Amino acid sequence: MTVMKFLIWLCAAGILLTSGCASIRVKTDLMPDADPDLKSSAGKFYIAELKYNCDDGVVRESQNTLDVAYKKDLLRAVRKECPTRYPLLFSEFEESAIPLCITVDEEYGFKDGKFIAWMLCTLMITPMILPAPLEINRDLTVSAGLWNGTDGKGSPVVRNKFRREQRGWVTMLTPLALIPAPGESDFPKESEAFNMGRNSYDDVPQVAQQVTTAIAKMIAGKDTEFWTAQPRRMESPSFSPVSPSAEPATLTLPTETIAPF
Repeated sequence: MTVMKFLIWLCAAGILLTSGCASIRVKTDLMPDADPDLKSSAGKFYIAELKYNCDDGVVRESQNTLDVAYKKDLLRAVRKECPTRYPLLFSEFEESAIPLCITVDEEYGFKDGKFIAWMLCTLMITPMILPAPLEINRDLTVSAGLWNGTDGKGSPVVRNKFRREQRGWVTMLTPLALIPAPGESDFPKESEAFNMGRNSYDDVPQVAQQVTTAIAKMIAGKDTEFWTAQPRRMESPSFSPVSPSAEPATLTLPTETIAPF
């Protein structure tokens, strides 16, 4: 019975130490926009591919898996946002539309030293952990170019950049951080409970809206020649068909006969 009680207390402590609450607000220099009349002289565009790369300064095996999952969600959301916000500029279907390859490169900065120091210091003066400040800076560069159907973009490409400053607070063991974080926010503030090791804060909808606006601002001002002059999809780049008009070679018979032995 004593062992069982110990295991129960151990499980309870594990749950408490691996869960918490957080409230987040966001400031940015690129707000989502919508313009039903915006269009391009080149026609409509379709998001054929989206690549996502995140540099957070940490090398770990699971990073690639997290990036792939984030990329899939972001691609799905961007494809939905583009024709919704700019119906004359983007198409929901790739037929008769100009295919684009989008790359999102992110530099992710999290001030974890300040976060950990705050939590440790509060444990020394109070039995509960007071809300710890959360500061995350994200710089995202969006590149757009023609999709060549194989490995990515043709060249040249156009780029746009924006920044997301995520501020808030986090608590462990207590729900105090469910109180909305103080300060101004460009997006609605979000408060929620979470489990450590699992990113419950879903920012894909916000980022997709910003990426969509960045793409629209980049491509709308380019003329038709900019897109038609770029290399398009190659059906079979390694195959060189023989021209049907080529005449077959004729063989000429020798004029002299070979003398018998």
